[in-house]
Amino acid sequence: MNLKYFNYRLFLVSIIISMKFHEEYYIENAYFFKQASKYCSVYDIKELNQLESVFLEAIDYRLKVDQCELDTYFSLILDGAQ
Repeated sequence: MNLKYFNYRLFLVSIIISMKFHEEYYIENAYFFKQASKYCSVYDIKELNQLESVFLEAIDYRLKVDQCELDTYFSLILDGAQ
């Protein structure tokens, strides 16, 4: 996997997974790949699928965050911005 622009790819994959989790209808990765390739350097659909799989494994497939955890990370972000 090419690490160039990895932070953009990571953000893209997190948005894709979030949309899939919250939407009531199924959206194929081919659609996301077509849209993302306009703005982000994702080389092929296989790479997008691989990134999605790695991301889900990294978060242990926990797609729901409780309020306490959200508050903790929000505070860390605010503290880092100061």
